[in-house]
Amino acid sequence: MESRCFYGKQLNRQSKQMYCELYRKFAQRDYSGRITLDLVDAGRARNDFREAYRALRDDFPEFFFMGKPMEMVRRGSRTEFVFQILYSIEDIRRTENQLRRRICETVKGTDGLDQIDAEKVIYERIAGSMTYRNHKDCCDHNIVGPVFINAGVCEGMNALLMLCLRRAGIPCIKVYGLSSNQEHHCWTIAWINNVPVHLDVTWDVGKTGGFTYFNLSDRQIGKTHTGFRRAHIPECSNESYNYNRHFGYIGRTRRFLMSLTGKQTGSRK
Repeated sequence: MESRCFYGKQLNRQSKQMYCELYRKFAQRDYSGRITLDLVDAGRARNDFREAYRALRDDFPEFFFMGKPMEMVRRGSRTEFVFQILYSIEDIRRTENQLRRRICETVKGTDGLDQIDAEKVIYERIAGSMTYRNHKDCCDHNIVGPVFINAGVCEGMNALLMLCLRRAGIPCIKVYGLSSNQEHHCWTIAWINNVPVHLDVTWDVGKTGGFTYFNLSDRQIGKTHTGFRRAHIPECSNESYNYNRHFGYIGRTRRFLMSLTGKQTGSRK
């Protein structure tokens, strides 16, 4: 399951061109905050650029330095887009070094584990170490806060979770929706053994087990989260990977019976 360009693949042709050019710029460590493009449809340029910019930021949380699109200047057939870079080059490099260390620490010991066991280790390490903090600062909304001070809001914690899952070989994407009090919120859909499931580490912060929002179906997470059912978002219907079913009392009982009989045991409806 290829998920790293999930939102980029939803874009129209012109937006995809912008998306690819932005990716190339950042991959080459160009933090000038400017990009010049030849456009096919100049009338859609501003909207297409905003769509491309947001898709790239959602697909690649490692581009934590991306601020907001700010200005568009037409020069004949070419258009220059100006956008905000949140941090200095020195701060970007310092954060990238710290992020690499944090990812290595979080995924340590997961090599060779089944996907769901590796996912559990990563999830519990992040949930157990984080504090929810919202000072309306950009570092709360990207990986800077979680990496340096173990604090942030859903965007920052979700960014760290995604990067760690991907390092462990678990495909995942960012999902937008609304919380139970109708506030904007984001979380993760991950593919465990090619099965899509919801994870919301923000709502499990402070726990080291007994997670409520670990590997849920649409039905299960839909009790507290809304607004995520869009055409391009995968349907999550499997309920066998949630924490209680797999690691809790039900899961332990099922595995014990399997060890005795050598057979799979189904759960009663």
